[in-house]
Amino acid sequence: MAPDFRGFGDSSYNTKITIFIDLVEDIKLFMEAKGVTSAYVIGWSMGGGVAMEWN
Repeated sequence: MAPDFRGFGDSSYNTKITIFIDLVEDIKLFMEAKGVTSAYVIGWSMGGGVAMEWN
């Protein structure tokens, strides 16, 4: 799965400055909604920063 971050791709535009931990929480909520209980988390560029915040 590769969901769009806030304000990117097909997601709604968001002018609020977001920190990586907020994006981690978004992904965790997305996974929960999809019934995903575990995953390898990798990322490139901004996604890499999010992956490093994952715990």
